[in-house]
Amino acid sequence: MGVGTKALDRVRRQAEKNGYHRQSFTEVSNQLNGSAFEPGAKSKKTSRDPQLVGEVLNSFYVSRSAYKQLVLPQIVEAWEQIVGQLVAGHTTPKALTDEVLHVAADSTVWASQLTALAPILIAKINTATNTKAVSKIEVKGPKANVPNYGPRTVKGRLGYRDTFG
Repeated sequence: MGVGTKALDRVRRQAEKNGYHRQSFTEVSNQLNGSAFEPGAKSKKTSRDPQLVGEVLNSFYVSRSAYKQLVLPQIVEAWEQIVGQLVAGHTTPKALTDEVLHVAADSTVWASQLTALAPILIAKINTATNTKAVSKIEVKGPKANVPNYGPRTVKGRLGYRDTFG
């Protein structure tokens, strides 16, 4: 008898002393209700199992919030129905980043009007797109015509406000 066999016998005797006994394949199968050994039985899915392409793309799409970037074209397309023809003539949705819709307005008056309507528009946009992609609207008016040239221009902290006086 080799050293390995003696050690194995010693472990078996110790296990029997502690109440353990050898079980046959059928005993183990019966304890598991045969579910693991039935033909056609499904095992637990792991991350290493093959997956359907549609499921992988859907999980990627949702996890990366890619669907939010696909919402902007829907908003642009439905902008006139969402805000009305008059407002749509003076405003344009430009970008959607981190649930913030950036809108450009023709004048500061239209920017103020759209800012006042923002909570209503957010609800309308989310309803129209069937998502909650927009939680805030930032409206930018036209760029101010700032004089930065001429004989009385002062460079520094005050800039153009210091030219008149």
